[in-house]
Amino acid sequence: MIVPVQRNMEWKSRGSSVGMFRRVGGWRHAGGVLLLAIALCAICGTAGLAATYCVDDLNGLDSNTGIYDSQLGSGECWQTIGRVNSANLAAGDQVLFRRGGVWHQALIVPSSGTAGSPIVFGAYATGDLPLIDAMARVSNWTALGGNLYSASWPSDPGVLLYKGKPVPEITTLRFDSPVPATLAAGAILLQLGPYTNLWVTSRTQYTVSGISRYRDRIDPGVDVWVRQLATSGREQQWASSLGKPTITATTDGLTAPGHWYWDGGTLYLFSDVDPNGIPVEASTFATGINTNGKNDLVIRDLKVRGAGGVGILLNNSAGVTVSGAEVFGSGLLGHQTGILLLSSSSSRVENCRVDTVLGGGLTIYAWGNPARDNVISGNTFDRPGAGGISLSTDGGGQSSPSLVTGNLIENNTIQDANQLVYDSAGIYTLFSGTGNVIRGNAIRDGGSVRLRSAGIMVDQGSGAMTIENNLVVGNSNGGIDVSSAGHVITGNRLFYNGVASWLTAQVVFFPVNAAHTAANCTVTSNTIQAGPGQNLFYVQPGATTGHNIDYNVYHDGAALPFLWNVWNNAGTDFAGWQQVSGQDSHSSYSRTSPPRPPADFRVITGVYHLLL
Repeated sequence: MIVPVQRNMEWKSRGSSVGMFRRVGGWRHAGGVLLLAIALCAICGTAGLAATYCVDDLNGLDSNTGIYDSQLGSGECWQTIGRVNSANLAAGDQVLFRRGGVWHQALIVPSSGTAGSPIVFGAYATGDLPLIDAMARVSNWTALGGNLYSASWPSDPGVLLYKGKPVPEITTLRFDSPVPATLAAGAILLQLGPYTNLWVTSRTQYTVSGISRYRDRIDPGVDVWVRQLATSGREQQWASSLGKPTITATTDGLTAPGHWYWDGGTLYLFSDVDPNGIPVEASTFATGINTNGKNDLVIRDLKVRGAGGVGILLNNSAGVTVSGAEVFGSGLLGHQTGILLLSSSSSRVENCRVDTVLGGGLTIYAWGNPARDNVISGNTFDRPGAGGISLSTDGGGQSSPSLVTGNLIENNTIQDANQLVYDSAGIYTLFSGTGNVIRGNAIRDGGSVRLRSAGIMVDQGSGAMTIENNLVVGNSNGGIDVSSAGHVITGNRLFYNGVASWLTAQVVFFPVNAAHTAANCTVTSNTIQAGPGQNLFYVQPGATTGHNIDYNVYHDGAALPFLWNVWNNAGTDFAGWQQVSGQDSHSSYSRTSPPRPPADFRVITGVYHLLL
């Protein structure tokens, strides 16, 4: 039995025992009249009880009812997100934020909807998207001399906005022995056990400073190795390590405008102008929107700026749709990603934009609970510091590849991925399960001569998946790189991927070790093009087993663009490739290469537009 509810009363009752009716918003027991009303309400169902609330940062009051009047386009709005976080929301309710409004609070979803009646968090009125802004201006800088400044700040923010640009923290490593003078800015320091990396920005006699996404994983007990470009332009690993590092707090590593680090309540900054006279902002909370284990939600038309670690977190949730949202400038705390689906399933992220985040663009990650059957569609990921889209577990403990299955990554645009991290991809999978599909995506210009970024990398422990109809252009470390088994790679267009720093190709099959290597893959009906000095297909030793490669169209501008079962660049022509590999008997090959697609190439509504 359902009691009528006036939804603008915060003390409302959603139900009552028979005969125990209480006064709710002016209703009172009136014999048969009330019983008739109850019967009618029961026929209508609970959907009729849904309320629409509004939040207005300028004119609202948390003491208001919160009820939105669609005819007025306003209402008795609340003012703060804190009031929303404590609200008693029901299935079908909507919470609308005023467009143009700004809130310096995180949204923590307080209630679940139902499959047919999700709780909606959205926008009303006209103008810019409602902004959840984690940034606050840092003031009262003290000059230390030599373009160095300090200011009080309570905790590591994960990201600073310096002159409007998100910048990462500088990490400085100290070594017991002198650092060789030949170590140059732009080199990569690697710890191969925990696989952490640091991109070198400066050095002193005993220290090396740079940018590390994995600062919290740097192990003082593991040797650090150097990978650096040689005079030939190829990357080389030094024969000797630098030794074992310790993280040290020093201003020695702050050598360029925007360089900063945080130490025990104090920010240190290198600035070529007095930072008291320009906007320097630091993050004040780690996550902008957190679904908080709640299910059946819609989050649409909201923007998150400068969260310390994650812009939008789908946290152990199901049935969530994130649509038309924007994330800008999130940092390197915690999970380090613009949008994170953490052990969340049957959810959608569509038509969103993630712009200039320091970590990954979007991550599907499972820990304990699965992350299955999600759809990531029609989004744009521009200049992420790491990979554009990632699917992964840790491969052990509470994580297992079988927890990440059946996800669809479709019709997304990923541009300039891997701005800060040494080795990732536009779309990257690691210890993920079977049945994931990557199709119709456009992935362009990831990485650089120093930072390796494949278009799509299907790394070790990735279960069999379909990779189809993607457009992959100009990524530094190859087009599609595979170190796992059973994948179907079909209908893709792979153009001009690879730079001279590494031996790579439009398609690369490689082994990580005997247990994790490319095997039994089907590669058919792809259009594959390489320019001068680039390769078409590279199958490394240990990754040659069980493939079906055929019906592809190859174009290139090099004489020997195929490599089979070699560790060097001793390539072969198409006839030699067919003979040594036993593949591509029905494929075609031409030395004619059309020009590289121009910079204004884009994917529009899932249709490829190649502006030649």
